[in-house]
Amino acid sequence: MIIASSLLGALLLFIIVVSLLLPTEKLRKMAEAKASESLGVPVTIKSLGIKLFPVGVSLREIQMGTETSKSSIPYISIDEFSVGLKILPLIKKEVAIDYILIDKPVIKMVQSEVANEPAESPSPLKNSEKESSSVSLSLDKFKIVSGEVHVFDLQGNSLISLVEINETLAAKVSRESLINLDGKLTIGKISIAIPGGSIGQGLSFSLEKRLTYDQKSDFLKIEKGIVHLGELPVELIGSIKNATKDNVEMDLLLRGGPTSVKDIMAYLPAKMFPQVEGVSSDGIISLNAVFKGAIAKSHDVVEQLGKSLDYQLAFSLKKGRLVYPNLPKPIEDIEIQIDVNPLVALIKNISAHSGSSKLKVQGSVSQYLKNPNMMIDAKLAADLNEFEAMQPKNSQVKMNGQVTADIAIKGSTDKPKASGSLELKSVNVSDASTELPPVKNLNVKASLNDQLVLIRQLSLNLGQSDLAVSGQLSNYQALIDSKSKKMASFEVSMNSKNLNLDELMVSEKEATSNEKTDLGMLEKINGTIKLHASRVKFNKMDIKNVVGNAYLQNGIFNLKQFSLDVFDGSVRLSGIANFKNIKQPKFDLNLDLKDIKAAALLDYAQNLNRYGNLAGFLTGDLSTQISFQGELDEALNLKMDKLNSKGTLVVKETKLSNHPIQNKLSTFLDAPSLKSVALKNWLQPFEIQGGKLNIKDMKLGNDDLHLDVSGWQALDGSTKMDLNMELPNKWAKGVKKHIPDRFESLLFENPDSKIEVPLELTGKIVSPALGLNQSKMTANLENRLQAKLQQEKSKLQEKAVDKTKNAIKDKAPQDLKKAIKKLF
Repeated sequence: MIIASSLLGALLLFIIVVSLLLPTEKLRKMAEAKASESLGVPVTIKSLGIKLFPVGVSLREIQMGTETSKSSIPYISIDEFSVGLKILPLIKKEVAIDYILIDKPVIKMVQSEVANEPAESPSPLKNSEKESSSVSLSLDKFKIVSGEVHVFDLQGNSLISLVEINETLAAKVSRESLINLDGKLTIGKISIAIPGGSIGQGLSFSLEKRLTYDQKSDFLKIEKGIVHLGELPVELIGSIKNATKDNVEMDLLLRGGPTSVKDIMAYLPAKMFPQVEGVSSDGIISLNAVFKGAIAKSHDVVEQLGKSLDYQLAFSLKKGRLVYPNLPKPIEDIEIQIDVNPLVALIKNISAHSGSSKLKVQGSVSQYLKNPNMMIDAKLAADLNEFEAMQPKNSQVKMNGQVTADIAIKGSTDKPKASGSLELKSVNVSDASTELPPVKNLNVKASLNDQLVLIRQLSLNLGQSDLAVSGQLSNYQALIDSKSKKMASFEVSMNSKNLNLDELMVSEKEATSNEKTDLGMLEKINGTIKLHASRVKFNKMDIKNVVGNAYLQNGIFNLKQFSLDVFDGSVRLSGIANFKNIKQPKFDLNLDLKDIKAAALLDYAQNLNRYGNLAGFLTGDLSTQISFQGELDEALNLKMDKLNSKGTLVVKETKLSNHPIQNKLSTFLDAPSLKSVALKNWLQPFEIQGGKLNIKDMKLGNDDLHLDVSGWQALDGSTKMDLNMELPNKWAKGVKKHIPDRFESLLFENPDSKIEVPLELTGKIVSPALGLNQSKMTANLENRLQAKLQQEKSKLQEKAVDKTKNAIKDKAPQDLKKAIKKLF
């Protein structure tokens, strides 16, 4: 007794000395550093406390890892972690932990796309570790309070959410190496994402367990295991051999129900049966499973299922019933019967009905662990009014109409083959939470088999648009099977009285010009599209009488007989658009414009307006026949620097007002009237190469003036042009300022003749520099001078001849000889 008291006193003295010599702040920092080093992630601890009676340590506000990280390393936060140790049992070589408390732990982790490497198998326990220990260990109370576990994918979507986790556990390790565990785990809310939506939807979970583990034989016996999935109790009993070794042997039985359950919503996929406020439900659920055999933890688990490990699972829901507040009749006779073994998942029955709506699914999925192969039959007759009533309270989806479908699906999941029929009658669907227009009067009659989808009728009103479609899709399997070398083909005819594409486009705030367009399907399909639309609205442009045929083959669109009316004129388009290289589509098109309103066209076509900057300045009727070739980027934007084109532009009855070139000319020639000029004709041959506009022999004018233009303009607006103008004498004053005085008599001698003025235009098209072309002006004046001299010479010669004629007239022959001698 004296020795025991001495040992206890010495231990307490040690704890007191440590707490005095090492202040808690210093211990906290040491703990942070050591934990960060051991775990390889940053660890912070806000405070650390030591208790003497009873002996204990308390850590508060612990954080491990980074919450915003997308790493597979989890982020963990804990409000409090406390451990308490009993002192007196140490005298008897018994380690007795009074309590371990973990308060409000939160674990957040991201599921990595990289498969986890198989964990190393624990090395077999050494002989000394297998032998009985001279020390026993007990834990009176292990407690987790209000814990949470959240697992996300790389995009931040929730995969698993476990909330309100509470655990109470007592444990004991005897000197004979037997471990006994007894306790209860509860989870308040569960949500698990699956392909059909999510299950759980608030489902609770509890597990009462009593386990015995023999360290010597590595044998775990489950004496008591009672799981509650919501209202469904499931009993788990059995044993596990070699629990810590690589080759684990299991003999487990899972048995639950049949039990009447008042709320079956949590057991159903969320997208199929969404939770609605005020809904009530009930049904009879049973779950049975058997696992028997061995599994090696170091190998692929899936590979071993059905081989070394056999299992049988059966889930059943019968007499299910859902009552929705807004539904005239409840959903009744909900039945789900699914049996699963290593070879096949057998869907014995999935069925339900409500009023006039019925659903029935049967079939099987074999080899579902590796290469799933399906044989599924589904029949649906739905009144969409009833589906609308099943939407969540905050849903803004409205729908009505009738849908019937009878579909059979066979084959592998990557090469499914479907057959059956689909019919929709007077379907209306709207969703006020989106920008999409409502669907009205949707009527569809379609059938399909292994190779053909036949659309006998498809008509609808979409917002302000109406559309009628008929046609067929052949060999559609090629679109599903990425390995198929075959091509799908289609024939589609589309008709519309009014087609408002602006309503169907993604809003500017949701899309950018750099957003890539997915055109990969074009590599797998050929076909024909016939289109007729009385009126089309596209990008705020009104188009009428759209008629055309387009042929798609091997990624190349061939446009034939394509015509439309726009900007009070007509357009004819033909040529090809090549999408073989979907990252760099190319086109080679011919365009025929006739009597298009130039002002409207230039205001709309910003790329076209980059040449000449004529928008807002030019009016008149434009006609042209041009060819153009070029490339598009991945977002289908035109690459202006790759554009090549050739044609002749004709503008009739046009008027040009206040264009920067006009204003410069008006100032240069001191001619205010040039700021607004009506032109009788405008003839402009042009060529675009690599985005650069080349002009040669452009002619425009009226009764007063005539202009010949040649030159070029680049994409950045820089330009160099030669302008040869013929002007009336009423603008002589402005011209005289720019020519030498000695040439005035040559240029302005005849007030009724035109003045020829060569000009040179440089700089940017929006703010050009204008000047007299001195070399051309000089050459023109010299030519005029030579012409005048030749004219004078001709006049003198004519006078000499006239004088001779007069001298000869009325002379006798003998006098004529004398007159000639006088001339020479």
